[in-house]
Amino acid sequence: MNKNKQSAFNFLKQYDLKNVNYNTLSEVIERQGYSIVEYSHISNTDDVETLLNALGVKALSLTTGAFTYADENHRIVFINEGLSDEEKTVLLAHEQGHIYNGDLNSFSNIHGKSVTDEYNANEFAHYLLKQGVFRHIRLCFATMKCKAVCVILLSVLLVLAAVFGVFFSGTRLFSEKDNKKYCITPYGQKYHLSSCPTVEGHELIYGSEKEFKKLGKKPCEICIGEKK
Repeated sequence: MNKNKQSAFNFLKQYDLKNVNYNTLSEVIERQGYSIVEYSHISNTDDVETLLNALGVKALSLTTGAFTYADENHRIVFINEGLSDEEKTVLLAHEQGHIYNGDLNSFSNIHGKSVTDEYNANEFAHYLLKQGVFRHIRLCFATMKCKAVCVILLSVLLVLAAVFGVFFSGTRLFSEKDNKKYCITPYGQKYHLSSCPTVEGHELIYGSEKEFKKLGKKPCEICIGEKK
């Protein structure tokens, strides 16, 4: 079984999640010792504004939908209050992937700052949301509760499959350049130079050529050319 799929399955089993949504994910994250703080790109309360500035993440909050911060004194998942519940669920699932995978390291207070971390958190979120829906459906059938509910859930699953890419395309996958030459869009199959016109205006994840090759990505013919 895929490593991230197995992690998502283990997570659902460990926390006995029968339904995955913003509220249930928030409860689990708080059980893990994290607080959830909602912020705005436009105007924050004095307490939130002070916290963002004190932790040095104000600039980050202006360019992303969610991120996780942890140090010796703080464990916080920040999320944009202006998003819909569906978008917040996807983002929380992604951040939960970072937390559950233990992505925090000694070099940064922000979860998920490498190409591999972001890739794994994306897959974890995908399988978490997918398995969460299937598990809810199985429980409905197992307990012989209203089959109409299961039909509705199946319809929701189809809608989720259709819009899943839209949600993730709007997800900010934060990763600094860290002097790394190459970049890739969240679901791109080719890596590019940061100056490549084909990725202008897109969300980017930066990394080394070695990291991208390890993930099976190919070089862009336009900005890099054919690699022998």
